[in-house]
Amino acid sequence: MPVETLVDKAEFLAEALAARFEAEGRHAVAARARFTVAPPGGSVATSFFPPLARVPLDWSRTDFFWGDERAVPPDHPDSNYAVARSLWLAPAGVPDASVH
Repeated sequence: MPVETLVDKAEFLAEALAARFEAEGRHAVAARARFTVAPPGGSVATSFFPPLARVPLDWSRTDFFWGDERAVPPDHPDSNYAVARSLWLAPAGVPDASVH
């Protein structure tokens, strides 16, 4: 999806992001054999993570690094990682070794 493409309705933004994420992921894997992601925390998770979980990428070539995590255990309800795990990582089948 070209950068210039505008999304005129909020409900299509998550799908547009997922399409762009897939394109960038495929490009990164083709160029460097790895795709590196730093997922955000907070309220974007509920809208954006489920469509990202449906992206058909080789998740074993994708590395996830947390830059926005709360000082709580990973299974705590306030943990950004816990939300990402339940809405994106687990449904997509991301290997534990890809999460840092």
